[in-house]
Formats: sequence, C-alpha cells, structure tokens
Amino acid sequence: MKVIEAFKDKKFMKWMIVLTLPIAFQNLVGSLVNTADTIMIGQLGETEIAAVGIANQVFFILALICFGITAGCNMFVAQFWGKKDIENIRRTMALSVILSLIPSAVFTVLAIAAPSVLMYIFSRDAEVIALGSEYLRIIAYCYIPYAVSLTIGGTIRTTERPNLPLVMSVIALFTNVALNYILIFGKLGFAAMGVEGAALATTITRLLEITIYIVLLYTKYGYLSMRIRDFRRAMHSAFVKPFMRAITPVILNETTWGVGVALYSAIYSEMGRDVVAAVMIVKTFEGLLNSFFMGMAYAAGVMVGKTCGEKREEVALDYGKKYNIITPVFSIALAAVLICLAPLMIGIYNLSDIVRHEATSMLIILAVFVPIKNTNLVQMCGVLRSGGDTKISLFLDLMDVWLIALPLGVICGIWLRWDILIVFAVMMVGEIIKFFTIVPRVNKGAWARNMVGDM
Repeated sequence: MKVIEAFKDKKFMKWMIVLTLPIAFQNLVGSLVNTADTIMIGQLGETEIAAVGIANQVFFILALICFGITAGCNMFVAQFWGKKDIENIRRTMALSVILSLIPSAVFTVLAIAAPSVLMYIFSRDAEVIALGSEYLRIIAYCYIPYAVSLTIGGTIRTTERPNLPLVMSVIALFTNVALNYILIFGKLGFAAMGVEGAALATTITRLLEITIYIVLLYTKYGYLSMRIRDFRRAMHSAFVKPFMRAITPVILNETTWGVGVALYSAIYSEMGRDVVAAVMIVKTFEGLLNSFFMGMAYAAGVMVGKTCGEKREEVALDYGKKYNIITPVFSIALAAVLICLAPLMIGIYNLSDIVRHEATSMLIILAVFVPIKNTNLVQMCGVLRSGGDTKISLFLDLMDVWLIALPLGVICGIWLRWDILIVFAVMMVGEIIKFFTIVPRVNKGAWARNMVGDM
C-alpha cells in the first residue's frame, strides 16, 4: 500500500520527474563521454584501457573532492533558494569556486610535474605507468576548468534551471567523440596519437565547456553572475564559519571515499592487467547505468533542501520517506535490464575471452547490488545531506571503504588470490550495512532542519 501511495502523490512525482530527467540525461550524456573514451581506447588494446583507467583514478579523486565542495555548497544554495535569497546564493557560489580551485591547482601541478609517481601509487606495471603518464601530462590542463564548470553547473541546476548543464553535456559529448576519433586514430590529416590523443580531446572539450559556461553565466543567467564583491563577502568569517562547519563532513566524505575507491585499482592491479581492464569497463557501464539515480539524488537534494529552507521540515521528511520507497522499485527494474543486456554490452569491446567473461560476470554481480547501492546513493547524497545530516554519511562511507572493502580486497584479492568475481562481490558487502542503517534513519526524521534561518 505504501508503494502505491508514494506513486500516487502527483505533486511529489511531478516535481521529482521534472528535476530528475534533465539531470539524469545530463549524467547519462556525461557517462557516454567516458564510455566513448573507453570504447575508442579499447580498440587499441587492453594495456591502453588499463593505463587510461588507472590514470583517471587521479582525476576521480579530484572530481570527488570538487564534488564534495560543490555538493556541500549546494546544500546551502538549495535552502537559500527556498528563501529566495539570491545574494547569498552568489556568495555561496563564489566560495565554492575558491575552495575548488585549491585542490584542482595542486592536482594540476602534480600531474604535470610527477605523473609517473601518481601512476605508481595504483600500478607496478611499467608499460601501464609509461602510457598513463603520457595521458596525465596532457589531461592535467583540464582539471581547473572542470572544477569551475562543476560549481557553475551545480548552482544552476540547484536553482531549478537544469537545461543549460544538460545542453553543455550534449555539446561535450559530440565534441569529445569527434576529437577522440580524429586524434586517437589520426583522421582528417592528423597524426594518430593514441592515449595522448584521448587526453588532448578531453582537455579541449573541458576548455570549450568552461568558456561557454562563463559567457552564458554573465549574459543569460545574470542573477547568478558573480562579482568581485561576492568573492570578498564570501570570505567573511560570519559567513564562512557556519558554512564550513556544515560542509566539511561532506568534503571529507567525498574525499576519503574517493581516495579509498581509487585504491581499489591498486588491488586490481596486483591481480593482473586483465582484471584491471575488466573492472574499468564495468565501472564505465556502472556510471552510465547510474545516471538516472544520480539525477534522482540531485532532485531529492533540491526538493528536501528547498523545503527545509521554506521551514517546512515535515514535508521534507515525507519526501525522504517516499524516496525510500520509489528508489528500490526503479532500481530493481534497472537490475533486470542489466542482467539481460550484460553480454551484449561487453561484446562491443575488442577483448580476450578471459576479460570478456570477467567483465560480463561482474556486471551481473553489480546488478544484484544495484537496488541497495542506489537507495544508499539517493538517501545519503540527496535526502540526508540537504536536510543537514552530513556526519552519518561520512561515518558510513569511511566504514564501508576503509574498514570493509579495502581490507577484504587486500586479504581476498592479494593474499589469498581468490578469483576476481568473488573479490568484486565481497568488496560490496558494506553497502548492505549502509542500507539497513540509512533507511530507518530517514524514516525517523530527525535529520530534517533549516540551516540558513539566521544567515
């Protein structure tokens, strides 16, 4: 009966769908960019897939740090939006840009100056390190543009204007695919650059993206156009202190989780090049298939954050409970599709029989965990975070990655040399613990609170 009641709430479903679909489609397009990269690089061989996959773990960590900053800031943007406080939205956006520039600048310098050192953290394969270092030296130049684009796009989406980020993702997809084709394989008179061509294509795409964002921000989206005074006022202690208290757990959450998940690659690397190639392919499809639920998490964050900003915490609680119901329903449908299509999805790659079998089997294992993983994603990154409950997500993610997945990966994958399919499944058992902690917490409702009443 509760399932039927959740789906019959027309106001909730309409608002959820209107917010979710554009963001989900944007995430889908963004994931298609990564998928296109992997497919094209996959035509070069399994070593190239492994090298680019490992190199992108550096970007993965940076992306999660920046996402943590942006997500933390968007908690406040959503609640300020509920108050219709545009001035503080601009201040929040300016602070997000400042905070994002710090890690992106550090990662840029490290990737240009010492790419082999970064590669060595995740792999001991000399050929993989050499190819990955070539890739890192070039793609490092897109880190700062990416960080600023993430802040601008995130703020625009959170103020219920998701169309521009969606259009930007479509432009990025077609630009990146076209440049990949030209630069990786040497078309239209260009020399074939291999993995370096893939890095250059992504860098050019990111530079085009940030250029368009800035132009449109100061022409079409004037209400969000930051001025120098917004950056100065963003650094006032009266604004920064409560802000940082609330978002620091989010930044730590994404950073520590990201570093831990990136270290999974070191475990897979010790298990063999074929394992790395198979896992990287599966992770690419995981991002592609999770696009809808990332959109749902963002929609949940906007709905809950805005409602709390309007001081209607009881409505925010009701929304959280409904997400507890509808997320598993949608996830089970996705899992069924994933199980049926797994062989076809892996079949588009140029792989050995061993890698093809491993990747297909891992996709099916992933499908089993999809309902649990997606419910955790929506509730932790959307509902609880925008309601101001950030510490529980930090605790659960630290437990999952650092106390369960990494130790089990080392023991089962490196010491005991178990098959990758068993190791892959064992490293996801922490999601089950998170699920049975998060769902009751959302239903209790103590998490919903207004954070911007006095700001």
